[in-house]
Amino acid sequence: MYKTLVASLLCASVATAAPGFGVRSSQAVTATVPRARAQQLAESELWREAYLRCAPWLTGAESRDPLLLAPPSFSSTAGLVSATASFQCGLGGAPDLGARLASAELVVAGKVIAIKPAGIREPVSEHAAGWKIATIAVGETLKGTARKAVDVYFSPSEDVAWVNRPKLVDGETGVFVIQPGTPGLQVPDRLDVQPLDRRDAIAALSSRP
Repeated sequence: MYKTLVASLLCASVATAAPGFGVRSSQAVTATVPRARAQQLAESELWREAYLRCAPWLTGAESRDPLLLAPPSFSSTAGLVSATASFQCGLGGAPDLGARLASAELVVAGKVIAIKPAGIREPVSEHAAGWKIATIAVGETLKGTARKAVDVYFSPSEDVAWVNRPKLVDGETGVFVIQPGTPGLQVPDRLDVQPLDRRDAIAALSSRP
């Protein structure tokens, strides 16, 4: 199971003040430090918060650290430094978003504009995929060769063999992490369909060496 979280922390910053701490309440701590140190403190708190929120997904022998999807962003207002970052929680034995991006043939931001039967003959079975083709109008290409549209295979079946795969619908928007496969390009993992508001984090992650 995966969980994606966005953590945001505030840390006070006074450029000329000596380091010091003052407890305001049982839930808030103000750090009066130079700006660079304030950013470091805020980033440390982001990681602590990520571990706390990811705790239910980080149990067992195959647990792993939260995955930072993009470097933290910092902003200042009213003497406070704000640090914000997105993390992915998951299990070490399962693929993470970074791995999905690395294996993808194409990563696009776009919208599903048509769905039709794939016309593939399959053996009669309750486990048949019942392949369909979703046509995605491409607004932006984040990885791969740019094109105006791309056809993606998916299974609408609720059978146990296919139930955890994304079920694309007409009009759906998102960032599609499109994988090579049989019978063709597809999005076989839930991590392969991401909301549009994660475009910047995905672009940053996919550009890493």
